[in-house]
Amino acid sequence: MPRPPAGGRGILFAVIYLRASLNLAQTRLRVLYFGLASAFYTKETKVSERKRRVFVICPVRNADPEVVSKIEAYIKKLEADGRTEVYWPYRDTDQVDPIGFRICCDNGQGIYRADEIHFYYDPKSEGSKFDFGMLFMASAIIGPKKKVVIINRGEVIPTEGKSFANVLLALATE
Repeated sequence: MPRPPAGGRGILFAVIYLRASLNLAQTRLRVLYFGLASAFYTKETKVSERKRRVFVICPVRNADPEVVSKIEAYIKKLEADGRTEVYWPYRDTDQVDPIGFRICCDNGQGIYRADEIHFYYDPKSEGSKFDFGMLFMASAIIGPKKKVVIINRGEVIPTEGKSFANVLLALATE
């Protein structure tokens, strides 16, 4: 049986691995294994004893170079204090993936481990919508609630009725 990813709880890895399992009894044993194994492979520390972890949700594929430059400048400011560790998929996720499945897994782990999510909202970005769904699941459904900061807050306009923009504005805790 494979070992959960180093340094992580292995939850997302376990869920993906379990989906491939065909036998219900084997699935139950694997859930138990990953639940127990993650306790041994993960060293939890208080947030005050480690760097603040920030995950940036933003356009990556076909991203406008001007937007990339804005986000890069924003990240440099965050990292300049020496107390913030930023996971930026544009820089930190290997984008060579013919299907995109591993990219989704890597970003899901990053979102799960992050203390805060900083979001550059672009309604045309498909990957951002997927990451937004993982953020919603991790923060609003599973918990604990994560601090959400909208990087381009002035560009996110509330709409009449239901929209991703309205959900993002509701999640943001600026």
